Formats: sequence, structure tokens, C-alpha cells
Amino acid sequence: MGINKGKYMIAQPKPGFVPDFFGPPAKLIETTDMAFVDDEVLKGGKYVETVWFLKGSDEIAVYPHVHDYDEVLGFFGCDPNRPQELGGQIEDTIDGEEYVISKSCVLFVPKGVVHGPLYIRRVDRPFFHFATGDAKLYHGEKR
Repeated sequence: MGINKGKYMIAQPKPGFVPDFFGPPAKLIETTDMAFVDDEVLKGGKYVETVWFLKGSDEIAVYPHVHDYDEVLGFFGCDPNRPQELGGQIEDTIDGEEYVISKSCVLFVPKGVVHGPLYIRRVDRPFFHFATGDAKLYHGEKR
């Protein structure tokens, strides 16, 4: 039996977390925010965010922005028989290079590099996303 609470366990999203470079609040993209940690949620914590994507859209999910820390973005399909298949399609731009993603992958974004716009174009079956960076708080500057 698992423990669902404790000093060092985070099992929920951060209340009110929506940076100004995320897409419009009325966006058609459907997600389930799972867990989020940073220094405000857990003193000494580093930024980690986890999300399930449930439905895509042609709307921008995240506008171009930049961080003063390295960021790692992961997108993973959840079919155990085809783990490399994302189960959808994402489009992202990193440092001017466009990526069309349909396979499970990890993206590395060095600090100071503009990334976005990010589109969650299609979700054929839910897929999992995480983002993390060597920062106490998630922050960035819209470009």
C-alpha cells in the first residue's frame, strides 16, 4: 500500500500555475496536470512539472519564450506494446529549428535559447509530458 502524503511527496499540481506565455486560458487543448514541484511547493525543491495530454488543437499551447536555466522536456507515448510511438503529434521550435514530433522523446533546451511556439496538434491516445530545469521556480520571458 502506497503512502499518499508526506513531507517530501508531491501528488498534485501547483494551484494557479499558468505563466503568461502559455496559450489562452480558453484553449481547446485538454490536459490533466498531475504533479508540480518547485521551491514554493516544497522548500528547496527544483522545478518539475508533469502533465497528461488528452486532446490537441491548432491553437498555440506555449508561445515563444526563453529561460535563464537549461530545460528538459519529455513527451512519452503510453502504449506498452509500442512505447516509442507518441500517440499524437507535437510541433515545437527550438532556436529557430522546427521539430515535428510523433515519437517518444526528450528535448534539451539550453538556457537563453528561444523555444516555441509549441503546438499539441493531435492526440490519438493520451501521452505523458514532463518538464524540468535547474531552477527553484519556473519562470521565463515571452519573446
